[in-house]
Amino acid sequence: AETEALLTSLFSDAANLSLLSARVHALARGRPRECIALAQHLVESGLIRYASGSWTLPEQLTDADLPESMEAVFRERVRALSPIARRLGQAQALATFESFTALDYAQLAPEVTPQLVHALIAELVTNEITSGDGQGYVLTHEAIRGALLASLEETERHAQHRALADLYLRKGTSQLAAIRHLLAAGAAERALDLLGEVLNLSSESSDLVSSSQMIASEIAQVLVQAHDAAMILGWKPRPLNELRRWLLPHSYADPSTFNRIAPLVLSQLEHDCGLEFYRKEDDAQEAMQRLT
Repeated sequence: AETEALLTSLFSDAANLSLLSARVHALARGRPRECIALAQHLVESGLIRYASGSWTLPEQLTDADLPESMEAVFRERVRALSPIARRLGQAQALATFESFTALDYAQLAPEVTPQLVHALIAELVTNEITSGDGQGYVLTHEAIRGALLASLEETERHAQHRALADLYLRKGTSQLAAIRHLLAAGAAERALDLLGEVLNLSSESSDLVSSSQMIASEIAQVLVQAHDAAMILGWKPRPLNELRRWLLPHSYADPSTFNRIAPLVLSQLEHDCGLEFYRKEDDAQEAMQRLT
């Protein structure tokens, strides 16, 4: 009933509205945004027509008339974008921070003129890929993000991550976000060098939260990816343990990460303080000799 009321607001009391509402509701599962997106798709495909001040709805809808899923509707919307607009949308789908400004888009597409940047933003908004207030723009919903990423090849994904890393470094807003994207782009050595600079300038874990504009679980994700990269690159025990020490306070929100890192930190502490050697000594020795 609510889907039918929504479609009535779009198509008035056109004939066959109940049939259309039932099929739209089944495919969009009653989600208002997706109901509207599906209705728009049917208009664009010519199944729903407007002429002489009124709407004409189909008398029947076969499976061939409808997309196989709502994901297919959004993938088609992404395919309809111009190549540069699609590239900007894909970058936004990968980005650490949701909102993009016009300047962000311009820096991600340096080959185009400022006038074309605004035309590309308009294209993204018109196709309901993004929405915004003129100051900042965000993806309309998660289904759009999925459709954008589904159309992204692996080599393109790496290039997008490198472009996002450069964007955040130029903005100076979050070096940790840049590190995240460098790791995702396969530039592990550059990412770890930059992480070392960030940690040297931080005195405690709360400094990472304030400087990165990221929450603890997001920081933990970046640090654990950096830790794994450092393991692959064969880091020496001391800098590796220092990285684990930074990771531990941010891992409490993620039990799997904490349970993986905490034993490594504890083992190193036991080694450094001598407890490991104490346990290896013969229990039969005199207590004082064993402590010595």
